[in-house]
Amino acid sequence: MLRQCLSDTDKAIYTSFTGVSPVVAEEICYISGVDSSITPKELSEDVLVHLYKQFTLFFDNIRGASFPPCIYYQAGEPKEFSAAPLSHFGQYDVKQYDSMSNLLENYY
Repeated sequence: MLRQCLSDTDKAIYTSFTGVSPVVAEEICYISGVDSSITPKELSEDVLVHLYKQFTLFFDNIRGASFPPCIYYQAGEPKEFSAAPLSHFGQYDVKQYDSMSNLLENYY
C-alpha cells in the first residue's frame, strides 16, 4: 500500500506504484480532496481509505479504456499530456484525442 514516509502524499503515491507519474499522483490527491503536500502519516485511516478508493476508480477507468487522452495548453503552448483527463488542470485549455498514438504525434 502507500508508503508511510515523511514526504508529501503525492510523492508517496508515485514512488510506491510503478507507472504512476507525479502528475497522476497529484490528480489522485486532488480528486480525493487530499492536500498533496501533507505527509501520509498525517492522514486518518478514513482519508487513506478514501484516497485508495479514488486511486482505484481512476485506474479502473484506464483499464476499461473509458477515458480520452488529453493535451493541456497554456497560452497556446502544450503544458502537459495525460492518458486520462486531469481535473486539477482546469485552468488550461484542453484538447482530447481518440488515441494515445494520435496524442503523442501531436504533442511531439
